[in-house]
Amino acid sequence: MAKPVKIFGDASQGSLFFEGVTIPPAPLGGIVVAIENPNRPGKIRVTRTDQFQKDGVTPRVLFKRMLPSRVRNKQDQSLISDLGFSLAEVISYINDEANRKANEIDFQKNASTVGSGNTINFTGAGVSAVTVSGDIATVSIAGGGNPVASGAIVGAGSTTLRLTLDDSTNIDVDVTALRSTTSIASSTSYFFLNNGAQLANNQHDKAGGVVFYGTKVRRGEELVFGLPSDNLHIGIWDGGNGVSGVTNVNNKANWSTKWAYDVGNVRWSDHNVARGQTGTVPYF
Repeated sequence: MAKPVKIFGDASQGSLFFEGVTIPPAPLGGIVVAIENPNRPGKIRVTRTDQFQKDGVTPRVLFKRMLPSRVRNKQDQSLISDLGFSLAEVISYINDEANRKANEIDFQKNASTVGSGNTINFTGAGVSAVTVSGDIATVSIAGGGNPVASGAIVGAGSTTLRLTLDDSTNIDVDVTALRSTTSIASSTSYFFLNNGAQLANNQHDKAGGVVFYGTKVRRGEELVFGLPSDNLHIGIWDGGNGVSGVTNVNNKANWSTKWAYDVGNVRWSDHNVARGQTGTVPYF
């Protein structure tokens, strides 16, 4: 199996290195060129243009048909398996490293290299001045905008928010609307199981599913409620979330224990029907 090879340029030494093989370093500046081998698709040919084969014309071949999976960077990361490079990206990486110039520096963002070069160009409204003295470059960054320095509630009835900016100017914001209140509609401790919507009373549309009482009832306590104007089914639900429609909600197959109140007969029903009681003995 072919050995991996670390290919990287070092601007401080002016050379492109091939670690892991016996190929000596080559000068930077585009001397080394990588292409996809025209006769072996998927493999890389690397040549050196300042050295030639016996004919004195054809560039010396450093790698004739190298697998892209062999190539690693200076940090010993595989360009294919570790970084997910494509064949084209591996070839571009080799050429970018080979085209470095002497004394270039790498530029990184959040520890990831974004490129290299000899010149830095500072742009943007925040850059007020760039000066060079000796070997030191000084970049002056102007303050960003006109930030808020302080704030206070002022005015009659404390209805104005005054923001004092960095240049001592003031901006007044009317906050009267923020001081108003809105009444909250009546609600109960009953909630739809399927979507958590809260009920205003214990009368609800069974087509939306069952409801539950959201406050845990402790031993010795009672849950007292008025009988609704329609049939009532109460017990231990066993149908899970998502069950809707009156027929499905009433069906005793979706309950482990259930009492059924028949409003038409004004009694707790003991009828042996799908919407009847289950797991209980009716009390009259």
